[in-house]
Amino acid sequence: MGILSAVKQNSLMDTIPTMIAFFLAAVPSFVVGILLMYIFALKLNWFPSFGLKSAKHYVLPVIAATICELSAYLRFTKSSMLEAIRQDYVRTARAKGVAERTVIWKHALKNALLPVVTSIGMRFGCLLAGMVTTEQLFSIPGVGSLIVESISTKDEPMIIGCAVMVSICFTLLMIGVDVIYAFIDPRIRAKYSKGG
Repeated sequence: MGILSAVKQNSLMDTIPTMIAFFLAAVPSFVVGILLMYIFALKLNWFPSFGLKSAKHYVLPVIAATICELSAYLRFTKSSMLEAIRQDYVRTARAKGVAERTVIWKHALKNALLPVVTSIGMRFGCLLAGMVTTEQLFSIPGVGSLIVESISTKDEPMIIGCAVMVSICFTLLMIGVDVIYAFIDPRIRAKYSKGG
């Protein structure tokens, strides 16, 4: 949606997603969780409202935890894509007669994705331990709740263990981000290859 908003700037395809993104960015995740629970669990009875017994149990908590983040990524992707579209190499590709689809997906997108991937990696690390409200709301025994409970009971070994586990997960995630960088940008791949 961020890419589409950038390509169709100042049109209806840009205005509607941007307005929704601004609205969702202002709403806390627990409010989204309560609304989802009320509509889809209590009124429509499509999904369960607590626990993690089946795949259906994951739907509402995942949406509640990520929808506000996704709105931020939409705005960030849009601004990154707009910056890439205005670069000289995009104008050159268009002047050479390259198809607009190729200009967007092959030339502009690869350069626009680098800061977006970094942002996703950083925010995903925060989600690892920062989902306390969502875990409490949907009665999920998660890492965030465990850390809060361990702090309240002064269980030092558990606090240290959780901190180490979150740190290891975050480190592995950032290594994954670097690997994704190499796939997106051939310049980075060439830099670390044997011939580079």
